[in-house]
Amino acid sequence: MLETRRPDVGIMLNTNAGTAREHLAAGPWAVENGGYTSATFDAGPWLSHLEARLAQYLPTCLFAIAPDVLGDPVETRRRSRPVIPRLQALGFPVAYVAQPGCTASEVPWEEIACLFAGGDRRWKADAAMFALVDLARDRGKWVHFGAVNSWRYIQALAAAGGVDSVDGTHLKFDPVRGYGRVTQWMDRLKHQHRLGLFR
Repeated sequence: MLETRRPDVGIMLNTNAGTAREHLAAGPWAVENGGYTSATFDAGPWLSHLEARLAQYLPTCLFAIAPDVLGDPVETRRRSRPVIPRLQALGFPVAYVAQPGCTASEVPWEEIACLFAGGDRRWKADAAMFALVDLARDRGKWVHFGAVNSWRYIQALAAAGGVDSVDGTHLKFDPVRGYGRVTQWMDRLKHQHRLGLFR
């Protein structure tokens, strides 16, 4: 873990990994559910972890990602809907994952704080995904794109507009050089668009 970090470089938590309290207190941070590639997902242990370990840092939390199913918008809705009220009851801003083929009617707009663009890069460049981005912005929702790992991709999202933050793996696999790389990207983006970056 880096000793210091900038406020425009946040942390995307995996619930199986520990994070120093001072980094959560400083924020920003978000948390994934860890179940998107599993055939089954037991929300109970995950919600218990959020309540016991992370709820005290809610003031700096951007969102918790409601359970989803990789590549399947119908199953994502089925899996997430019972859990969203439980996340809300704990005080977490909820992110809903728009998997490939997701339609506006499948997104529980009134119950979420963030629209999370999931799935493959082809879907995340599709006009249908950006139509959802526009709807999210119209409703005052945060918009986040997952798995963004290059300057060209970040630049393209910044040029498209409407995206508030992204996550990638540069800090996870190469903390020192990766941190230098992403902070350089953030400095370049200051002249283009407000966009946050997560590890």
